[in-house]
Amino acid sequence: MLMWSSFAQAASASNPVSKPLPIAAESDGGDTSYPVGDVFRPLLADPRQPRFFISLREYDMPAERMTVATVGFGETFGLYRFAGRAAGDGVQISVDGGLFALFNLDQPTRELVNADYSIGLPITWRQGNASARLRLYHLSAHLGDGYLQRVSAQPILLSYEALSLLLACEWQGVRAYLGGEYRFNFEADALEPGVWQGGVEYYGRQRLWGGTRLVAAMDLKGLQQHQYAADVSVQIGLESGGTEPGQRRLRVVLESYRGHSPEGQLFDSYITTYGIGIYLGL
Repeated sequence: MLMWSSFAQAASASNPVSKPLPIAAESDGGDTSYPVGDVFRPLLADPRQPRFFISLREYDMPAERMTVATVGFGETFGLYRFAGRAAGDGVQISVDGGLFALFNLDQPTRELVNADYSIGLPITWRQGNASARLRLYHLSAHLGDGYLQRVSAQPILLSYEALSLLLACEWQGVRAYLGGEYRFNFEADALEPGVWQGGVEYYGRQRLWGGTRLVAAMDLKGLQQHQYAADVSVQIGLESGGTEPGQRRLRVVLESYRGHSPEGQLFDSYITTYGIGIYLGL
């Protein structure tokens, strides 16, 4: 027994138990590689904000009414942040990408109606309550095979690049933003380049049931090919999790949309939708 105790002590001395390395802080106040989050908070109600979500909706189109599931898979990955003078300020370069898919639940096959794919390079800036996002991105849209066969739709080659700019200002939990984008390299002759976008968001500061917070948002977007008529997306619900950019959170919202469809291949269809969505991410 004494021999085994001596052997164990010797082994412990020669092979000390390894301890996990300390995790470096995200930033020591200087520039940061691969930062978590963004200095420009992601848009709440923009249907094409890259993020993870699933939404169950009633979807009214000119030709039919469907119960649909809309899903999104996407994220913004920070590459480098140049720190500003105050905490949270600075300039950040990121890459983002998203897949947005619409499924018709009324069909036995849960047919895929439309899928949009995007990849972008956003450059964001913040100083105090003011922030901005300049984003160059590519988007392509595709109709599902089952939907094509059922409605005998004529697909178009819808693909383009766009350069967008949004300016935002925040005050006591309210953020307003305004800007637009210019689209180019069209594959579809029906598209025109101009887009304007604006919106307002509210982030509740008081804790409610189970530590949740009230959130509400309205996003407005007008396209040149539709004479800049406003397409309106609205959300209101509860959010739990972190309160700062870069912290994980979960949001459950009631949502509605009225205007020309954000689904790429259905862009000429005027729709009305309403439902409930679950959103995950930063």
